[in-house]
Amino acid sequence: MDYEQININTTQNVLVSYEPAGVFDRMLGFILDVLIISVYTVIMQIILSLILTGGEENLTWYYIIRAVLTLPAMMYSLLCEVFYNGQSVGKKVMNIKVIRLDGTQPSFGAYAIRWMLRVVDFLTLTPLVGLIAVMASKNSQRLGDMGAGTTVVKMTPRASLHNTILYKAQEGYKLTYTQVNKLNDRDIAIIKEVYQHCRQSRDFNALLKLATKVKEQMGLEGSTNMSPEQFINVVLADYSQYEFDA
Repeated sequence: MDYEQININTTQNVLVSYEPAGVFDRMLGFILDVLIISVYTVIMQIILSLILTGGEENLTWYYIIRAVLTLPAMMYSLLCEVFYNGQSVGKKVMNIKVIRLDGTQPSFGAYAIRWMLRVVDFLTLTPLVGLIAVMASKNSQRLGDMGAGTTVVKMTPRASLHNTILYKAQEGYKLTYTQVNKLNDRDIAIIKEVYQHCRQSRDFNALLKLATKVKEQMGLEGSTNMSPEQFINVVLADYSQYEFDA
């Protein structure tokens, strides 16, 4: 099934289009995650059976360890998405990711809502409810996504960061724009992601808007004749050097 492009207006005020993750991609990612949890559960049961062989005196420890070992399996999806930027292992393999529809980074609360509503999406009538919601919704959302204001999108292939937009500080390198001190790590992270997306999708209009917005933020309107791509590359290199010197 084909979906319309999802347009995200980033905090840099640049409109970026993503292709929604389809049912096939999401289901395969889900199945991979289930397999991982299943393997973990088998290992956990082996450990618990070994504890029980010690007799009734180990029964208390059995229940304590069982409770502790059960938590990672129960919270697998939530923990992965929080600590791996919206991706579980299954999503990573399928090259899909959770994002917010308002262009901001999903919060812990958003991930938690998605996780809690998995009971409705996947466990009440098998994955049927979640599948129907994804196919029927405009932005390819299951109920958990609707509640959290998120969706799952396909990620464009990413080149090596060190070969493209992250620069090692070079000896003798001089900043082109000292105004990079007006940017912070979060600004740069957003600029990098939008920049890569524009390059991969060849969206030169969005790249121009990104460069214009960054110039405004740095107070450089009309002060450079560089192309948008050259300008963003210089800004990223300058920021890397600026952080190195700080």
